[in-house]
Amino acid sequence: MSTIYIVFGKTGEYSDYTEWPVKAFRSEERAIAFVEEVSTEYRKLRDKYGTYMFHEMIEAGDKNRLDPHMGYDHVTGTEYEYFPLELEE
Repeated sequence: MSTIYIVFGKTGEYSDYTEWPVKAFRSEERAIAFVEEVSTEYRKLRDKYGTYMFHEMIEAGDKNRLDPHMGYDHVTGTEYEYFPLELEE
């Protein structure tokens, strides 16, 4: 068996909590680097559109180029993490 690393996004809290898979990597180093890349892209959008960015972003037709399915909660923002998963081949 080998290990893959799943990068996922998360937002919200309690009943509004959501998480979604973004990308998988065979290298932990590449997963860590991607978490930084996609987080930077999120921060750029947050800085461009402000706290209530999701609606403005959608209206402008903009999206996170590294995570087109990005969720967003104006209280918690969006965070990215990764976790290892055994891959049976």
